Amino acid sequence: MTSAAVVCGGLIALGLFVLQAVGVGTHYWYVLEVIDISMISAGLFQICRDSTILGSSTSQCYSYKNYVTSATLVDFNYCAIAGLSIIGCILLFCNVIIGFVGCASTRPGRPTVQNLGGIWFISAGCIIAAVVWFYITQYHDTLTSLSSTSLKIKLGYSFYLGAVASGGTLIAAITMCVTANKMDVPVAQQGPTGYPQPGFPQPGYPQHGNPHPGYPQHGNPHPGYPQHGHSQPGYPQHGHSQPGYPQHGHSQPGYPQPGHSQPGYPQPGNP
Repeated sequence: MTSAAVVCGGLIALGLFVLQAVGVGTHYWYVLEVIDISMISAGLFQICRDSTILGSSTSQCYSYKNYVTSATLVDFNYCAIAGLSIIGCILLFCNVIIGFVGCASTRPGRPTVQNLGGIWFISAGCIIAAVVWFYITQYHDTLTSLSSTSLKIKLGYSFYLGAVASGGTLIAAITMCVTANKMDVPVAQQGPTGYPQPGFPQPGYPQHGNPHPGYPQHGNPHPGYPQHGHSQPGYPQHGHSQPGYPQHGHSQPGYPQPGHSQPGYPQPGNP
């Protein structure tokens, strides 16, 4: 039966992934208002400009590569923020797969919960670093440089989605680790009773390398069975004289021997 912690973990993983994916994919990390008739919004991949002229609104979006000030926008800070955000999103997607596979599995849920918690810790670290890095190097620095102008800058919903996803991921990681510690440790599987299994001793079956009463063992003499190289009372042995049995090279009373005259028996060469 699937553990309730695994089911909850899969649903939480899906929700966190959706939040982070929307935050990464949209272009509202911060919004710059220009003279109340124009607005510039920027994300991790696009910069869009919305203008309202004579009651009609127009919108144009540019990639960082094609934007006029891309030389000053695309720097180490931008690459680090975008890279950490994408890595965090990929890890959240991996947790979605782990969660749903764990729901369909019949194996114990503790390893799945541990995997969810561990990956969430790494993902939370990447997303939190990206959010804090963006706030310090992009938003706060721009806000300081525009403080003496009439331009207004504010954070957009894409940034807040990333912040919520990072905080939720960290809380979920801690919760899953605590839950995993309280779950029962899975017991190693044993072979089915009644059949000898490789590596498992089974009562009533002789085991390789272990002597079993009632069965002759290789290299160990067993009472009642003749053993090679060991004399056994009641059985003729090669190279040992046995009372009551004629032996090669030894005279036996009552039996004619080659090369010896025997009274009552004709001898070759003697009439």
